[in-house]
Amino acid sequence: MSVLLKNAQTAVRLQWRRLEKDVTLLRQICRVEKFDIGIMCIDTNTMTLLNKRYRNENKPTDILSFPFFEDQVAGELPQPQHQDEYNLGDIFLLPSYIVSRCQEENHDLHDMITVRK
Repeated sequence: MSVLLKNAQTAVRLQWRRLEKDVTLLRQICRVEKFDIGIMCIDTNTMTLLNKRYRNENKPTDILSFPFFEDQVAGELPQPQHQDEYNLGDIFLLPSYIVSRCQEENHDLHDMITVRK
């Protein structure tokens, strides 16, 4: 299935090919290649709005995830009943927040995004 990568921010220049390659590798390792996933890089205002709406916290955060299957148990793969249910959900990243954390902890941005060390 597919990976949707969308960049709706301009604060941080991302290496899209590397990110796509890393996401593809992670999907293979986790054995979820059959599933769609959306990864959106957004700006601080958008992340603050999402965090306020869904977590009742009026501040930005580094990542928010919205699983397609709300009752999914961590560590278990979803059991879709129909072809259109092969969807893991959406991940929203705030690259500027992640960059500031990377600088504090002396990590590479793309390693931090894909949690690959």
